Amino acid sequence: MRILSRVPVSVLAFPIVAILYGLQMIPLIGVVLMVLGAPLWTGALLNLGMLGLALETPVRRFGVPVARTSLMWLLIPFAYFGWYFSIAYSDHRALQNLRSQFDVTNASVSIPFDQDRHALVFKGGANSYNGTLTQDFGLHVAYAEKENITQGYLSTRLLEREMCDEIRGDPVMRSAFIHVYGFHDGEPLGRRRLASRHCSLTMPDKPSKPIVEINSILAETSVEGLPVKLVENRVLMPDGNEFVLKGGTAAPFPWFPRPILGCVLNSGAPSWDCFKGFSRDSFTPIVSTQARYGADVRVLAIALGLAHTAPDERRATGSEEVQNRMQQAIKLQLERDIVDVREAIADPTLQLTVHSIKVLQLSPDELLSLAPSIVEGIKRAGQVLENPYRNRETGKTLAVLFGKLPIEVQETYSDDIESLYRKVDEANDGRHWLYQAGALLRFRESA
Repeated sequence: MRILSRVPVSVLAFPIVAILYGLQMIPLIGVVLMVLGAPLWTGALLNLGMLGLALETPVRRFGVPVARTSLMWLLIPFAYFGWYFSIAYSDHRALQNLRSQFDVTNASVSIPFDQDRHALVFKGGANSYNGTLTQDFGLHVAYAEKENITQGYLSTRLLEREMCDEIRGDPVMRSAFIHVYGFHDGEPLGRRRLASRHCSLTMPDKPSKPIVEINSILAETSVEGLPVKLVENRVLMPDGNEFVLKGGTAAPFPWFPRPILGCVLNSGAPSWDCFKGFSRDSFTPIVSTQARYGADVRVLAIALGLAHTAPDERRATGSEEVQNRMQQAIKLQLERDIVDVREAIADPTLQLTVHSIKVLQLSPDELLSLAPSIVEGIKRAGQVLENPYRNRETGKTLAVLFGKLPIEVQETYSDDIESLYRKVDEANDGRHWLYQAGALLRFRESA
């Protein structure tokens, strides 16, 4: 007992940490502990044990003569914090070296960009810069390459709040990939407020000026043991000149240890995964910046000669220009929908879906002109085949279009629809898509 009385009480934290970690390895118990945040406070208990040992040992040695303890106990927290501080210092030294190198490189880059003469087009991961440049740096419009969008590009620009509300409630706009988004001013982790005068408008829109192309090249690697995600923003001018800006994020160890000990459910595997280690300060910007987020886009803006714009200095695109561009986008999307429908009618195996022809569904005049072709397509897709799923998507989509025709127009094709169902009934194949086409079934019941 006398020997135990000389053992610091703080040492009890370490077997408790071991027990808690062991309990978390048992899935039934671990799930409960995981919900209670055990991986975090188990690590916090380890730190408390080390700090307690560092404080209790000298107090017990020099202040409590009855239960004096050996100063050798100080070796445990000294080794723990000393080792940790050494690896944290190594990480921060590597980060500072990389930061100095990138700052010098970026400061020497000046891009001859003029938004009155050029169109800024983003590729790859650089697409995330569109909103920041138009909202905070006065860029009139930014473009992103999108292969699956009509015209091949998606533009981003500022819009007055009044027009934002009109567009948000218009289903035709949404169907033509025209969307508006609110945005906040301020740092992501600071005091933020919703911008009250403007919103961001994205829509299919092709640049008409010479293109300045920005392509982001991403690479995950380690620099002197420091995990980093490097970003190279390559800016290609219309004359072929290329400029390179460097950035990215690092994940150094913080100066004070943050151990995490525990287990969590990996739903992707699925498996019960256990881990032990120290958390890192992920997403630490490599380039010098006063803000934690958006450092790379600020470097890009400076190189492009764009100045930071205060919220009350923002200027939206004119309403007339926006209206003209939106109407053009809707027109081109409708034309594309019609082409897709005609191709699917000619070949029902193309698997046409309702999601790819949303504008056409909301265009009654165009639907009416396509009525004969729609019925012809339903007849082709409704053939009894050995594989009943071959034409299912196209057939069900054409059936939806048929259901949107005026009832008097539908009635002119009642014999064609009934004949089609008669053939399927004779084949006695309940898997046929005609038995899943709600619009046709409802019409057949009402006829």
